Amino acid sequence: MSFLIWLDRLPPGPRAVLAVVLPLAISTLAAVMLIHMGIFRISMIFLAGVLFSALLGGAIPAVLSAILAFFLYDYFFLYPSLTFAVSSPEEAITLVVFMMVALGTGLSAGAARDQRLRTERRATTLLALVQSSDFLSLSQTSAAIRAQLVKAAADVVQTGALIVDPDGGIVDRAGSATAWRADLEDRIRTLTDEALRSHRNRTTSQGSFRARTIQAGTQAYGVVVWLQDQRGGGAREIDDYIGMLTELSAAALARVAAPSKDSPVTTEKPG
Repeated sequence: MSFLIWLDRLPPGPRAVLAVVLPLAISTLAAVMLIHMGIFRISMIFLAGVLFSALLGGAIPAVLSAILAFFLYDYFFLYPSLTFAVSSPEEAITLVVFMMVALGTGLSAGAARDQRLRTERRATTLLALVQSSDFLSLSQTSAAIRAQLVKAAADVVQTGALIVDPDGGIVDRAGSATAWRADLEDRIRTLTDEALRSHRNRTTSQGSFRARTIQAGTQAYGVVVWLQDQRGGGAREIDDYIGMLTELSAAALARVAAPSKDSPVTTEKPG
C-alpha cells in the first residue's frame, strides 16, 4: 500500500517516464514469450501494460503508454517485423482495433484513478477544515493557532507549508517544508513581501510556491506559504481551502490578541 501511495505522489515527469518504461518492459516479456514459448497472440500483454500505466500514473501516462505500445507492437510483432509497414488489410484492422482498445482502456482506468485521488483529497481537506475550525475556536495562544494552521495547510496541499511572520522570520513548518533547502528562503521571503502588499483574499504565486496573507481587518499576522502539488489539477480549489483556513486562523489570532473583557482594570490612586 505504501508503494502505491508513493506512486500517487509522483510528479508528472516520473509518471511520464513510467508510462514509457512499462511498454518497453512488456515488449521484452512479449519477445520472450514469442521466441521461447511460441505464443503469437500477445496483444493483450501490451494492453495490460497500458492498464497498469493508467492505474499507476493516470490518464496522460496511459495515453503515452498506449501510443508507444501501438508502435512497439507494430514494429516488432506484426509481419513484416522491424518495419512500420502493414502487409494486409487484416493487419491494418488489427492495429486500428488495438489502438482504440488501448486508448479506451487507458483513458477509462486513468480517469477513474484521477477521480479517486480528487475524492480522497476533498475528504482530507474537509476533515482538516472541520478539525481546524473546532481547534481554532478553543485555542488561547497565537503559537497554537499558527501550528494548527500550518499543519492543516500541509495536509490540504499534501506537500509542505510554512508560516512567515510580518518581519520575515519563519516561525512554523509542516510536511515537506521541514526539509526545504535554505537557499529557498530568499525566494520565500520575496513571495511573502509580495503577499503582504496584496489583498488578503488573493493568493500570490511565484513558480511552484504560493502564499496568502493571514489578515484580520487591517492587521496582518503573517503569511502562509505552500508548495503547489506538482501533479497539477485542483489548484484553484486548494487556494479556496487555504483561504478558508487563513480566514479562520486570522479571526482566532485577532481574538487572542484582543484584550479580554474579564481582565481586571487597574486605576492609579490620586497622589
